Amino acid sequence: MRTQLRSVQFTESSIDEANRTAEFIISDETVDRYNTVFTTDGWELEEYRKNPVVLYGHDSWSGNPDKVIGTSEVFIEERKLVGRVKFEPAELNELAERVFRKLIHGTIRTASIRADVKDYRRGDVDKGEKKGTVYFTRQVLTEWSIVPLPGNNNAQLRSTELLDEIKNELLESEINQTPIIDPFTARSAFIKLKNRMHS
Repeated sequence: MRTQLRSVQFTESSIDEANRTAEFIISDETVDRYNTVFTTDGWELEEYRKNPVVLYGHDSWSGNPDKVIGTSEVFIEERKLVGRVKFEPAELNELAERVFRKLIHGTIRTASIRADVKDYRRGDVDKGEKKGTVYFTRQVLTEWSIVPLPGNNNAQLRSTELLDEIKNELLESEINQTPIIDPFTARSAFIKLKNRMHS
């Protein structure tokens, strides 16, 4: 399983204070700062919809039920993955109320998704894509959270390490498809591909 985390932001106009909801564009097909793209057609949402909770800070391990601050609908709209969170009532969950008020106030503006990547490929130049960009073509949404910062540093580190692993697998696959004459040529090809990938 290759879990990737990405941060997203909401727009103020998406808040419905009366219904205690806010919408986030969770993902679209722009190239992110990791030089990756989650393809819209690749999203698998069925597993998430079975238990559509929204957490605070990805905290599913503390045992504190108030870290579940609401539930959400997720759907594709105009080639974007959208999440509409409905916050729990204030009398049921004080944390949910505080987070909702901070969204309204503009203090907290960020959410973060967690997805298990199943398939991926390198960009296709013939389609106008950059070869060095990794395209995730099948991914399962596992959860999304409201977070005070664009991401948990440890989570980002794990995500980056897994992304490096994916890039190295793609690199090895390209090398294995390249006819090699001798070990020197093999090493040269590997160094050229690696430099191209990380530039």
